[in-house]
Amino acid sequence: RVLTANRLPNGNILAKKMVFELKDGEKKPIFLEQRKASLSEMLEEYDVPDYALRREDKSKVYISELVKDQKAVMIWLEESKEPTEHVLNEIAEKSEEYQQLTGTKLYFIIKDEKVKEDPTLKRTLSKMNNVEFLYHDFGADRETMARRMYVDTGKLPLIVLVNKEMRGIYSVAGYNVGTADMILRILNA
Repeated sequence: RVLTANRLPNGNILAKKMVFELKDGEKKPIFLEQRKASLSEMLEEYDVPDYALRREDKSKVYISELVKDQKAVMIWLEESKEPTEHVLNEIAEKSEEYQQLTGTKLYFIIKDEKVKEDPTLKRTLSKMNNVEFLYHDFGADRETMARRMYVDTGKLPLIVLVNKEMRGIYSVAGYNVGTADMILRILNA
């Protein structure tokens, strides 16, 4: 008996079991494979907290206002540090696809203006014109968001996809290989 496992981004594990029989001294080639997951199996729906962020003009804006007419990809960035650098590089590589998103807004959430001087962020932004900056202190509200999405509260970047119903449908804290691809797959489904 052989068991293989496929750990999904939401933490679920899909297993596949293969049972075979060998006689004494017999050799048999076995092809190992993981159980495939559908997109719906990788997503969750959790209520997200509604709190104020600041726009560049210093005005307050609530998450519910940001998603009332569209989905949002909200990314709390930790400039000049890994794994934020990896995520920004992945987004830059897929910039054309991110530029073509309809019905979705991309928000980079930062602590202050100096974050915009980060070279990787500048390179990413040079390829995109559909990003809006929002400001936040990265305190208790961000931690509550991470908890609600069942991801590590201490890891950045925090990425949350929020739909019009104020439900978080996907989240990751830190870095998972292929995060930018996964976001696009979800938004284009």
